[in-house]
Parts: sequence; C-alpha cells; structure tokens
Amino acid sequence: MRPARAAEVALRWQTVPLPAPAAGPERGSEPIRLNMVHVREDAAPDGAEPLEWFLLTSVPVRTRADAERILAWYRLRWRIEDWYRVLKSGCRAEHLGHRRGERIERAVTIKAVIAWRLTVMTLPGRDTPELPPSDLFSDAELWAPGDFAKARQVPAPDNLDRAVLTTAMLGSCLNRKHDPPARARGSPGGLHATRYGHAEVRAADRPGPSQQLVPRSALNQD
Repeated sequence: MRPARAAEVALRWQTVPLPAPAAGPERGSEPIRLNMVHVREDAAPDGAEPLEWFLLTSVPVRTRADAERILAWYRLRWRIEDWYRVLKSGCRAEHLGHRRGERIERAVTIKAVIAWRLTVMTLPGRDTPELPPSDLFSDAELWAPGDFAKARQVPAPDNLDRAVLTTAMLGSCLNRKHDPPARARGSPGGLHATRYGHAEVRAADRPGPSQQLVPRSALNQD
C-alpha cells in the first residue's frame, strides 16, 4: 500500500468504443460506446509512481463537472468496500441458513441496513473519536453500553470511540491489544443489544401492553 499524499492531476474525458468479441454469439455486433474519464498525475514526486486511473462509465460525461462527479464517485469505492466487508464478515450475510428465496432476500435486506449503520458508526468512531456519542446514538441507545461499562468496570461511553467500542464488546469483540481498530466485526450483536435496550426504555415509558417485548429468541426464527 502506497503512503497517502496530495497529488495534482490532469482530468480528461472522451467517448470510447468497445469492440464486440472476435468469437462467440456476440461476434459482429456493434461496438458498445462508453465514456472514459482519464485521471493522470503529470508531475509526480521523484521516486513516486504517478497516479493514473481510467474510469469507464455509462453515465453521460459532457463537461468537466460531469467528469469530476465520476471521479468523486470512484473515490467512494473504499467506503463501499467497507460496507461489503461489514455485510459479509460482520453480519455474516453469506452464512444465512434460509432455504426460501424470499426469506433470503428479506434477511439480506435487513442485514444490509445493519451493515450501513455499523459502517456509519465505525468510520467516524475511528476518524473523529472525540465527538460526543450523541452524534450517532440516542440517549436510549446508550443505556445498554452504559450499563455494560459499569458492570465490566471499563471506561464509560462518553465519546464516540468508546461508545462504538462498548457497543462492539456487547457483541463478540474482545478488545484485545492486537485487534484492529475497526471494530465492526464484533458489533452486530452489540448493535442489537442497544436497539433491544432502546425498546425496553421506550416500553417502560408506556403503560399497558406495550411493555410486553417480543422474546429475542423469537426474532431469530426462520
């Protein structure tokens, strides 16, 4: 991995034809026309490999603003990769035991939203750990992590980093010294605990039948 640095790049764009395959059922077909955005660093520092990207897109690119928008989208690629990593590794979307397609679709949809929330939690918690936890958590959602911190005698979740870490520890994160700073892998269970605690707080504020919560085991049935 190359170290991070600022780079001054030239931005070019044009429409390019992609010829049909020389063999197979698509042989002889009309070329497909795509738009290419070319990003190149013309004056890289000594000893550094120049930055160069060729970005192909079907989105119209007619002006510099269009090309800059395509470049901005591509720069989000690693955030999208982070989301997929959380979805597959943290939420274990590839290990669903459902057999019916509609149940798989429903479960993946729910896990996709959970993965989005975990990604939103983890990245600011790592990049801006000093922010107050109220920026991402409601007061009710901090109830379970706060009780957990008191019971385990660990620092209270009084900033964003500690709130994310304590939420992860509610799941399966062991918080060992050699664990990576991105704690999303252990967070799905912890996030569920904060939401369940949130439901308990809301139910306690309402008299009558709303105090009866659905058992957690019932939420995991196929």
